[in-house]
Amino acid sequence: MNIIYPPNCDPKPLYASLERLQQVGIIDSINFTGCLPQCGICDHPLSESDYVTYNLIVSGVILPVIGFFGLVGNGLSAFVFSRPEMRSSTNLYLCALGCSDSAVILTGIFLFFLDSVRKFSLNLTRIFGLFSPIVFPMGMTAQTCSVYFTIFAGADCFAQVCLPVNVKNSMAKSKFIRRSIVFVLIFSVLYNIPHCFEAIVIDCFHKALGGSSWEVCPETMRYNELYQEVYYKYMYAIFLAVGPLIILVILNVFIIGASIFRSDGTSAGDTISLILVVLLFIACNAAALLLNTFEAAIIKAIGPYINYIVDLSNLLVVF
Repeated sequence: MNIIYPPNCDPKPLYASLERLQQVGIIDSINFTGCLPQCGICDHPLSESDYVTYNLIVSGVILPVIGFFGLVGNGLSAFVFSRPEMRSSTNLYLCALGCSDSAVILTGIFLFFLDSVRKFSLNLTRIFGLFSPIVFPMGMTAQTCSVYFTIFAGADCFAQVCLPVNVKNSMAKSKFIRRSIVFVLIFSVLYNIPHCFEAIVIDCFHKALGGSSWEVCPETMRYNELYQEVYYKYMYAIFLAVGPLIILVILNVFIIGASIFRSDGTSAGDTISLILVVLLFIACNAAALLLNTFEAAIIKAIGPYINYIVDLSNLLVVF
């Protein structure tokens, strides 16, 4: 179905983008106000009252409250772990983890809380449309950092419990720790570069709020089958979900085994901490792994009701 444009309007870049998005099925019909398409052409949320209430409670109330306490906790943890008297190899990784988790929370509040309440304010809608294509890659980068800081903290715990003294001392050197943190930062940025090209911002008119705004639409590459299969399914599973989980479980098994069969005075605190990290990792990544791996099948099975799972997944990410 061809788009019928209003007469005497010719914003070529905008209309070219609309046609490209329609060709791949991202948008269907378009209504215009003046020369601008009406906002909502790429946003298809459930309009039923049950979901609107659910979304406001989960993303508009619970998420920012949990996020606030998470920021306080992460800030206190980073402060404590960075003190000279608390400075150890494991604590330095945990300090870095606290910082990256804080970044995840801040970007999550912007993306999920603002998305939930922006329907009530034109200014919030404009802010979300302008900055979310930038904040989303930043949030994914912070999330990747958190995953790998967790792995490095677990590996350091494994070294302290299971490996010879010379290896343990080498991994505990500040130079090695700094290089590890820099490596995680560089890897996280490079891995998430594709997210920078997944969205396009469309000028639009918000009919309900009575003003011009911006609509964030997925770029055509986001719906490319090969891209979804490779980047969102296999690479996500290998680098952010299943792969890190397997590594953490293996490290955990060795640490527990060493703690049971050795009597060298090793503290059980590290073992308990790593067990909790693994359990928390599983809980917080289960929904996201399900969505990224089986997104197409889930949409086909339950349609727009996938939004319930998305909101829960977003809450767990911030948690």
